[in-house]
Parts: sequence; structure tokens; C-alpha cells
Amino acid sequence: MGEPILTAQTIPTTLPGDPPVEVPLAVADRTLKVTCVSMGNPHVVFYCQDVHKVPLEQVGPGLETAALFPRRINVHFVQVISQDEVAMRTWERGSGITLACGTGACAVAVAGVL
Repeated sequence: MGEPILTAQTIPTTLPGDPPVEVPLAVADRTLKVTCVSMGNPHVVFYCQDVHKVPLEQVGPGLETAALFPRRINVHFVQVISQDEVAMRTWERGSGITLACGTGACAVAVAGVL
């Protein structure tokens, strides 16, 4: 996929940090920590306890178009299953909920390392 882009301005996002890692962000009725990465397209990654409980169809559109992300953004909720495995649910910008996203999987791996 190539080298990840980690500067906020280039991702682009107005969230603080280069890269923005575990930045608190209010989502729906709670505050979650987010990490932003670009793999040539912008991604925001949220870690959570259970990806199946995330109302992605409700929070995805608002996050995709939030002013914090001037070119819109791909949204990923991630649950750590083990040291070697995660489960991921994706809201892809312009498409909605998708079952696969190669750049998203790479962004999730980079966010995990960060």
C-alpha cells in the first residue's frame, strides 16, 4: 500500500497531533479516542469493546462529513480479538457500510502500531 501519511494537515484533519493519536472526540453519547492515518486516502480509527454494538449506520455519515475532516474520511471501528487479530467495521466515504477496505485494513494496522 505504500508508506502511511501521518501529518494532520496532509491526512487531512484539523485534529491535533502529527499524527493525531488517541485524540478524544465526542461521538454520539460518549467520548472515544481516535487515531487518524492516510494511506493515500484519509482514515479515522476508533477502538471499541464490541464492533457489533456500534450503530455504524447512524454515526458513520456524521463522522465522514464532520468539519474535522475537510476531504471527508473513511471511518473504522476496531475490536481487538487477540494480539494477532482484530475485527473491523467500516463506513467508507461516499459508499456507506462496506464489508472490505484494503486501505482501511492497512490504516488500522498502522493505528495499532502507533
